[in-house]
Amino acid sequence: MSDETKPETPDVPVTPAIHTDAMWDGGPQWVEHLGHEPVWVETKAQYFEELNKRGLRIKGMQESSTGPERLIVDPTSAPPAPIRDFSADDARAMRIAEVTLSRYGLLEALSCDRCFTLNQPDGTRVESSTSAMRVECRCGVRQYRAPAGTDLGGSLASSTLTLADVTDGVAFSPDGAGKHLPTTLLTAEDARVLLAYVRVLRSHRLSARWFCRGCWDGRPIEGHDLQKALTDDKIVMVCQCRIRFWQGVAH
Repeated sequence: MSDETKPETPDVPVTPAIHTDAMWDGGPQWVEHLGHEPVWVETKAQYFEELNKRGLRIKGMQESSTGPERLIVDPTSAPPAPIRDFSADDARAMRIAEVTLSRYGLLEALSCDRCFTLNQPDGTRVESSTSAMRVECRCGVRQYRAPAGTDLGGSLASSTLTLADVTDGVAFSPDGAGKHLPTTLLTAEDARVLLAYVRVLRSHRLSARWFCRGCWDGRPIEGHDLQKALTDDKIVMVCQCRIRFWQGVAH
């Protein structure tokens, strides 16, 4: 077939590239490669601004320019942001939650998210009493001490175990298999306490793992803690021997 008789190739429509301001990989996120401390970034514009302040660029990407040159401040020369102490409300919420966890037969291990992002080994220690709350980790101390004559409440000696089997539930494994387990129902007040406690921990960049006193094998490693999910309208905690459950309104 000669060139003159070749059929014409139809024009292929060209779709313009669309660049949005949304961050890559799931939207707003902690970015850990900008300096000594992770930085919370919500948009590309904010990310480029953080890069520009440090004289950094995105290697091998079309959007490599981060803006006009400026005086660069070396982030490694500045110390990490100081750890914030607990307020009286924070310490009180933690102490009451400690009593609540004990009442449902739960043990706790705290870890520091700051230490984790800085690649420091976990070494969190907790000291709790009716007058003081102290959490020490590799990167510092968070603490609160009540004024003389006041206390945080929550006596562990008076906590009563509330694990009576109230109903029956089914826990499902990842492969879909169901297992019937005795189910303890949390009260609305206890649910409110635990939800407030989790919010306090998150605000101080702390995380908690909970272990069931009844079936835990004594190894404080990943996978031996109970599985938990806490939202404003539901709490589910599943271990090898039972389910702890609440659903409703905690306020």
